[in-house]
Amino acid sequence: MPKYIYKPRPIVNLNLILLEAELETVSEFYDHTEFSFRKRVKTLEAQIQREGKYHPKSYWTEDAGGGITRGEIVSDQKTNLESVANLTGYFCVIATYSIFERFLYDLFGYIKRFKMLVPPKFEHNNWLDLKGYKRLLKANGVDIIAPPIKYNELIKLLNFRNAIAHYGGWVTPDNAQKLTGYGYKEGHQITISKAYFRSSIALVRHTCQQLAKQFAQQLAAHERKSARKRSAKT
Repeated sequence: MPKYIYKPRPIVNLNLILLEAELETVSEFYDHTEFSFRKRVKTLEAQIQREGKYHPKSYWTEDAGGGITRGEIVSDQKTNLESVANLTGYFCVIATYSIFERFLYDLFGYIKRFKMLVPPKFEHNNWLDLKGYKRLLKANGVDIIAPPIKYNELIKLLNFRNAIAHYGGWVTPDNAQKLTGYGYKEGHQITISKAYFRSSIALVRHTCQQLAKQFAQQLAAHERKSARKRSAKT
């Protein structure tokens, strides 16, 4: 019987497993929460239609107290529900980008741990922005901007994340330059559709898989080179 030879899997495989679990959790949260609030919006719309059958149009313009009409009350209720449903998309976009950013942070840790190349500019950094990670990975033979990775889509996700985290999703004079290319103007608020959220999950998953593959190859090459140097000294 041939002797079993253990071949260790690339260390980044564990990160991919954790990443997949986190993406799945965010997806489940989105599905449950977004469905719940959209259902409440439909329920409210059905209620309005039912009441409309039994009341004249003047019913909705009557004062319901405090100078507010019934129509205004219902309209506010619907707007609030739709706003909360959109906040679900906001939260999940932030969470999705955070998962991606943490993956990059872990790669940075491996680069330091295995004594790969860290540009002098980043030697004392604990974390980097996306442009910094791009430079760091490039220095170690990992290209985050080359196909099949969709770097422009990563930039879009980052811009959306920043607009949501720092401006409540609003397009302002401070961030308009980064958002107008996506069809938004100053004074508009970003909307996160189900299709876009799904695409952001797929984007992060695919990107990290590609980065893990490249990094594993470069780490293996680095280890072989280090082993040859140690052998030459002995």
